[in-house]
Amino acid sequence: MDAIYQNVINANLDQKLKQVEVHSAMGRDLRPGQAQVMLRVLEDWTKTSETLLKALSAKMTQVQEDYEREKQAKEAFEQNLEKIKKDSANSGAGKHRKLVGSGSHMMDYEMGDQHMFQSPEFMGEFERMSYGGNSSKKSGKRVPHRG
Repeated sequence: MDAIYQNVINANLDQKLKQVEVHSAMGRDLRPGQAQVMLRVLEDWTKTSETLLKALSAKMTQVQEDYEREKQAKEAFEQNLEKIKKDSANSGAGKHRKLVGSGSHMMDYEMGDQHMFQSPEFMGEFERMSYGGNSSKKSGKRVPHRG
């Protein structure tokens, strides 16, 4: 339809047979050398498209691998968490009380075969509470006792 409206072709549409009857077409003559330039442009476009498709395919593969790795890590974490919950529920013994901080604040915690509280975040908070927020102990720097 666009070619007819732009007078590129002179044609009739046969809707009954769903055909286009072309009477004439506008010629597009090329000057000498233009065909070679057009072929080079099309070859460059093809190479660029192939390179882009390869890069997209590689990225899709990487994303899929990352997804599978994260999925496995999540499943392993959940299995470990369930095991820890089960072990914690099964071991009623082993409760200890430890004086934490100053005053009479007490903290109950479970001692099992595995120490669930060995993450850096917990240990940093534990040290801060154990030493009453003393920044010299928290930072690990020794300060000479004056007194």
